[in-house]
Amino acid sequence: MKRMIIWLVILTMLVTALPGTLPAAQATMCAQHTWSAWQQEREATCTSPGWQTRYCTVCGNGWEGREYPPALGHNFQFVVRDQPTCTTPGYGIDTCTRCGANRDNGRRIDALGH
Repeated sequence: MKRMIIWLVILTMLVTALPGTLPAAQATMCAQHTWSAWQQEREATCTSPGWQTRYCTVCGNGWEGREYPPALGHNFQFVVRDQPTCTTPGYGIDTCTRCGANRDNGRRIDALGH
């Protein structure tokens, strides 16, 4: 019996010490969670989704779930790297305005001529 009580005390201490767990007294105060607004945990990028969570405003514990805003996708815009002149061609490339990724190896821009 004494051993069982010691194990229960140790187990209780371990459980309440874990991140995201509540002491029994605090858990009873929060019989029904009240969820916060979605909080941005990681912004979505061009190629990977972001994620958001909601926490209980009463006890500050747990999360209701995660919402995954989708990846934004690239926003390519043609950017002239070398301006063409009368006699020499120029060069341009499709570049993402958000992350700077290039879509391809670029395109030649014909010389302007005289």
